[in-house]
Amino acid sequence: MTYAPVISPDSARHQGNQSVTDMTTDCFNPTSQMATYNPDHGKYMPCCLLYRGDITASEASKATNTLTNLSNVHFVEWCPKRYKIGLNSSRPCVITGKLSHDKLPKSICVLANTTAFKDTWVQLGKKFKMMYNRRAFVHWYTGEGLEESEFDDALDTLSQLITDYEEAEGEDQQGGEDEQEVKEHQEIC
Repeated sequence: MTYAPVISPDSARHQGNQSVTDMTTDCFNPTSQMATYNPDHGKYMPCCLLYRGDITASEASKATNTLTNLSNVHFVEWCPKRYKIGLNSSRPCVITGKLSHDKLPKSICVLANTTAFKDTWVQLGKKFKMMYNRRAFVHWYTGEGLEESEFDDALDTLSQLITDYEEAEGEDQQGGEDEQEVKEHQEIC
């Protein structure tokens, strides 16, 4: 998930008038994303772009066309519809307190799924397996009625999710998978 523009209330008057294309491009900048992963290690699947404020459909369409032509934003090829666009003519909501964004004329929130997130799932699986092998905190869950077999099911589900991400990305690639990725995935399984 990303949101733009993220600016201080004091600078909202002069920085809040970014173009729709600039705001949209900012949302695909790795420094603007609200999850830790490297987007260069994967491809985006269809994204939802939610615009608020004084934005026309033609401006949103122009912004998505610009994204399609950027060299650092890659999409899976098996899905022809890359974007779902939502337009809301209301200005961005006011956040009470110190951070008041009532001065912003427009904003964008992007909800995106990317195969690059598989690296995060691999790391999560490693940590989960390490803690589960030591039975760390297991007693808290079993004490509440969870069976230990459900931990194995969760690990299998995570492994399947990683495989699904690899397959989604692999359908676009001619070559084989990176040996390190295969090794890390096998460690989880």
